[in-house]
Amino acid sequence: MKSIPLRGGKFPSKVVIKQIAELGSQQGMNIAEMRMRMRILDALEPATDELRLEDADHNLLVKLVATFPFAVADAALLRIADDIEKASPA
Repeated sequence: MKSIPLRGGKFPSKVVIKQIAELGSQQGMNIAEMRMRMRILDALEPATDELRLEDADHNLLVKLVATFPFAVADAALLRIADDIEKASPA
């Protein structure tokens, strides 16, 4: 289990993570991938100060963040990406 802090500000972590998990690649996503992403979204919905994910879900989120095509360069987005990559054990 991993714990990711949820930040507010210009790019709230919850909003960024939700967009990353919801949006598929240009090829879309199959049902199995959709189910895996829904595990992240289901954990995110009630989260307030931290997002707690099982290790497999955290690994998927790390992969999604690494391949997500961000539209802007911003230090706040890098902090969120770092928070996800360096999540602490819960």
